[in-house]
Amino acid sequence: MFFARHGLNVALIERTHDPLNFKKVCTHFIQSSATPTITRLGIAPSIEEAGGIQNSLEIWTRWGWIKFNSETYGYNIRRQKLDPLLRRLAANTKGVDYLPGREAQELTVSGRRVRGIRIHGNDGRVEEIGARLVVGADGRASRMGEISGLPAEVSPNNRFAYFAYYRNLPLASGWKSQTWLLEPDLDAAYALPVDDSLTLLAAMPLKTKLDRFRSNLENTFRSYFETLPDGPDIKRGERVSEFRGMLDFPNITRVESRPGLALVGDAALSSDPLAAVGCGWAFQSAEWLADSAFEALLAENDDLLDRALIQYSKMHQSSLGPPNL
Repeated sequence: MFFARHGLNVALIERTHDPLNFKKVCTHFIQSSATPTITRLGIAPSIEEAGGIQNSLEIWTRWGWIKFNSETYGYNIRRQKLDPLLRRLAANTKGVDYLPGREAQELTVSGRRVRGIRIHGNDGRVEEIGARLVVGADGRASRMGEISGLPAEVSPNNRFAYFAYYRNLPLASGWKSQTWLLEPDLDAAYALPVDDSLTLLAAMPLKTKLDRFRSNLENTFRSYFETLPDGPDIKRGERVSEFRGMLDFPNITRVESRPGLALVGDAALSSDPLAAVGCGWAFQSAEWLADSAFEALLAENDDLLDRALIQYSKMHQSSLGPPNL
């Protein structure tokens, strides 16, 4: 959307044909750092019309509750609502050519420079698209990251996660999100009010407890929350979804760009989900890339683009942390 608004032509490639498809495993807490980007895009009204809640947060630590008195906010909205909304807005943006049902397979390269991408359709057809800049924005299990040729650093995450949605579940915090950082086990838990009057409960214990959770997920999950200080009384609510889980989610850091290619969001940096930064950083890094590169792309100048991508990488690293590769 940012690139197209600057007058550039964008091919938006997506694997699925389904306009309602959404990421199933995400707690969708959008940090307040992304709100300026959301406001600039002009999509805040659409998020709120879809039921998105302006979020605030209380955090439990061994010293008690940390409660924030701040006018800043992000959004809590299920990906079931957010993803189709963003897809529709992007596809309807002038200059965006939406190409669903196609999957990235290979980069086309001339020397060190990426010149485009080869995509395979669900019907078996192979297409090649030339581009001055290829952007990988395909999440934690990034196909673009795999084929990018960019070095990556992978470190283990020793937690797992299960979550589910509940209806009619009051929280001690009212409408504010709650996070528990539990010691000495280093476990974590979340209670997040979301759209349609639902509440997401998420447990993120150490992997040493995985077998116990798997043996009786319903009861163990309920018992986990019953022990939390000022935690929700699950028995008062109705679980309205299946349990969804992530059993292995390593932290992945990639170099953000090379000539003709850049990565944004989790494709560039898949951080610990404990901090719930993925959605917010995806919005922010997309904005940084567009602001850095659009003038060079309009000028059709590869040297300018190379410098712009270096500037994007520097901004990414200084804001979110260096890759240390």
